[in-house]
Amino acid sequence: MSKRFFIQYTDDDTILLQGQEHHHLVNVTRAQIGEQVIVCFNDGYDNICEIIEIKKNHAILKRLSRQKNNNETDIDVTLFQAAPKGDKIELITQKCVELGIKSIVPFLSQFTQTKESSVKTERLRKIAQEAAKQCGRAIVPEIENTSKFSDILPRLKDYDYILMPYELEDQTDIKTALKAATYPKMIAIIIGSEGGFSQEEVNQAKEQNAQTVTLGARILRTETAAISVVSIVMYQFDQLKKGEQ
Repeated sequence: MSKRFFIQYTDDDTILLQGQEHHHLVNVTRAQIGEQVIVCFNDGYDNICEIIEIKKNHAILKRLSRQKNNNETDIDVTLFQAAPKGDKIELITQKCVELGIKSIVPFLSQFTQTKESSVKTERLRKIAQEAAKQCGRAIVPEIENTSKFSDILPRLKDYDYILMPYELEDQTDIKTALKAATYPKMIAIIIGSEGGFSQEEVNQAKEQNAQTVTLGARILRTETAAISVVSIVMYQFDQLKKGEQ
């Protein structure tokens, strides 16, 4: 039972599906009356529902049961991603949602080679929702509007651990850094764009307790770095285990 839909919360056991999710039900999944599907309110729970009516502009579902979704992570990982060129951030969004990220914050840094207007936030939110459906999550990660690097710095104080890959770091690798971290509940990952970070930006991040790390001898593309670091963090803190069903 993998057909999954996201709507606003309701405590009514009769659930109305309309708009984009009605389109998804009828034209994409081609679900039928009597079929059971999963409806999520973005609160970490799966609502098992039966389709009882399908109309041109809406569908009516009956809630049969409600259960905790076990595919969400125990830790809150936010990716602060410097906006890359082209559509690379779409791939980053899709794969990091699959890996269990809780939010993504695109930002512009000194060496960013793209403009704020090129980050299509609404499209990224749609990609995040589709990725959440595909991997069986009950929460769609938040995709924030594009910020400036200076705007994200004060927010870093809210995190237990801050990881910042930096190509000129030659002392601390990511494995060593994560082993030294006590079990954190909130982790920030800061990834640079194709141009990397200026020394000033690195110093400013370090003032907020960011730990710079090397990802090895090979220079990674920004999308490779983002997906790799999120994967490593999830593995290190035991977030890739299969949840109880």
